[in-house]
Amino acid sequence: SFLRWCTAFLVFLPFAWPKLHKEWPLLRARMPVVILMALTGVVGFNTFLYIALHYTTSINASLVNSSTPIVICI
Repeated sequence: SFLRWCTAFLVFLPFAWPKLHKEWPLLRARMPVVILMALTGVVGFNTFLYIALHYTTSINASLVNSSTPIVICI
């Protein structure tokens, strides 16, 4: 998972760099909120998903994981 996120970071960085560089003062001012969102969103979701895989079948986990975009839209 770590290598997947690092690869995605390196792929998208050239596209995001101009805007990131331009808006860095605003981002730096809101850094605690950004870190909180990263921990609860990305890290929390993946951690709970991997923990849940120990207690359920892979079919159930894939159904829950694939229904996430639908739940977000609702």
